[in-house]
Amino acid sequence: MNKLYDRIYWYNNTTPALNQTNLNAMSKAIDDIDNRVIDLAADIMVAVPEIQEDIEILEGLLDVQEDSEAWAKGTRGGTPVSSSDPAYHNNSKYYAESAATDATNAHEDAATASQAAIDADASADAAAEIKSEIQTMVGAVEFTINYATGELEYTNDSTYNFTINTTTGNLEWEVVA
Repeated sequence: MNKLYDRIYWYNNTTPALNQTNLNAMSKAIDDIDNRVIDLAADIMVAVPEIQEDIEILEGLLDVQEDSEAWAKGTRGGTPVSSSDPAYHNNSKYYAESAATDATNAHEDAATASQAAIDADASADAAAEIKSEIQTMVGAVEFTINYATGELEYTNDSTYNFTINTTTGNLEWEVVA
C-alpha cells in the first residue's frame, strides 16, 4: 500500500504558507485516508467470517488429528483413550494387544490340544490292549450243543462265566473275579 500523505511541518510566519493549495492537499489526503479506512473496514468485515471459517476448519483438522491419533495409537493428545471413547475398541493399539492375547491363548490352546492328543493316543492304546485281552478271553470259550439233553454247553479257560437266564432265555455272561 502506498503512502498517501507526506507530512508538512508548519511554522509561524514562515513558509510553507497556510493557503488553499496546501489545505486542499491535506483535505484530499484526509479524504483518501478516510476512504482507505472504509475500504479496510469492509475488507475486514469480509475477512473476519473467512478467518472464522478458517479457524473452524483448523479446529476440525485438530479433531481429525486427535481422532487419527486415537485410532492409530489409542491415545488422544498422548493420553490413553477412555473406554467410553468410540476409538477404544477400534484402534491399532487395541487390536495389537488383542492379537497378542489371542496369540498367547492360541499357544496355550495348542499346548492343551497337544496334551489331549497324547492322552487320546494313550487311551486308544489302552483300549486296544483291553480289546485284545477280551478277544483272547472270549476266544477261549467254546460252545457246543449236547444233543442228548438239548443243552448248550461250553468249556471255559477264561474269566467269563456264561449262563442262560431261564426267565428270559437270554445268554448272559459275567466276569469272574
